[in-house]
Amino acid sequence: MAVTELLHISGEWHIKYNYTAGKIASRFLAELRDNKRIVGTRCDKCKKVYVPPRGFCEECFVPATEWVEVDNVGEIYSFTFGPRKLSAGLPEPFIIAYVRLNGADTCIANFVKDIDMSDLNKLKEELFVGKKVQVKYEVKRKGLITDFYFCPYE
Repeated sequence: MAVTELLHISGEWHIKYNYTAGKIASRFLAELRDNKRIVGTRCDKCKKVYVPPRGFCEECFVPATEWVEVDNVGEIYSFTFGPRKLSAGLPEPFIIAYVRLNGADTCIANFVKDIDMSDLNKLKEELFVGKKVQVKYEVKRKGLITDFYFCPYE
C-alpha cells in the first residue's frame, strides 16, 4: 500500500540545559562581567585582531594566542531595526548593530540602546552605516554577551 498523505503530529519539547562556553569565550565573557572591557585575540602570524575572540586565524589558519583589549568606540558596519517583538527575549522595538570597535579587525553584534526609535524618519538620520557608537556596560553583569550594548558616541 502506497503512502499518499504525510501526517503531522504536533508536540513540544521544553528542555533546560547548560553548556560550557569554552576557554576562549569564557575568558571574553568574564572580562565583560568582571572588568568591563572587551578583549580579542591577535593572530600570531598576520596580527589580525578578532573580536569576539577566536582560537585561530580564519585567514592564516594559525593560532591566535595573544589577548588584546580593544577600544569602547567603533563604527556601525550593518544594522537591523525590529519594530515588533520577535521573541520573549527581545525588547520592542529593537536595533541590533554589527560594529567594528577601534583596535579590532572584525565586527561584533549587539543591541543599540539610548536612541529614540519612535520616529522612523528621525531614526534614519541618527542611525546609519558608518555612525560612531560606544560601548556601555550593564550595571549588573552576568557573563553574557548582553552585559554590554552600543549607544550613540558622545
